[in-house]
Amino acid sequence: PCCTARAPARSSHSLPRMEPIAIFPGRMQPPHNDHLALIERALGLLRGPLVVALLVEGGRASDPFGRDAAEHHQRARNPFTFLQRAAMLDAALSRDARARVRIVPLPRPECAWDVCVAAFPGPRLWVVPDAGDPFDEAKAAWFTARAEAVARPRVVPTTDGRHVRALLARGDPELRRHVPAPVAYWLDAWHHEIESEAEKRRHEAARRTSWEHERE
Repeated sequence: PCCTARAPARSSHSLPRMEPIAIFPGRMQPPHNDHLALIERALGLLRGPLVVALLVEGGRASDPFGRDAAEHHQRARNPFTFLQRAAMLDAALSRDARARVRIVPLPRPECAWDVCVAAFPGPRLWVVPDAGDPFDEAKAAWFTARAEAVARPRVVPTTDGRHVRALLARGDPELRRHVPAPVAYWLDAWHHEIESEAEKRRHEAARRTSWEHERE
């Protein structure tokens, strides 16, 4: 089941209505099981393709929702670039899903609405999960207030990005239960690279300190 709020219908004398562009906006820092479940759920409800819009910073917003959203976009909560997230998500999609999903960068709608409208002209259908999350409720209300159509696929949360990032930070093998296998593989390589770079910096600092002591 899916609850959908739509913009007012046009007159029967107007031109044939275009099929709306379905857009699922999200940070996906990183993509986890619930993101993939929602994408599959949305594809099952849609007849056409789905645009997965990975949000990137787009300025500041002064409205209450924009201020709330800004907390989600703090640097510490967004360690991965668009290209990194796109690579992880593409690797995790099934073959059938990959044929229908287009992954694009998009500035935060509440900060750059004109850009979003220009990127997706014509009718739009925003996919916002119905999972009991107050932030998602506020997001859906924000789109509805602008006469946008909103689809609310119902999902039962099993994880979240904050928990996944915490598991990643401490190298906890429990991470593999929260992300698709291709994402886990990508994150393992990324974490190893980060740790290797950190070790190189520690070694260089220790060598520099030893050299300075020898000079004294």
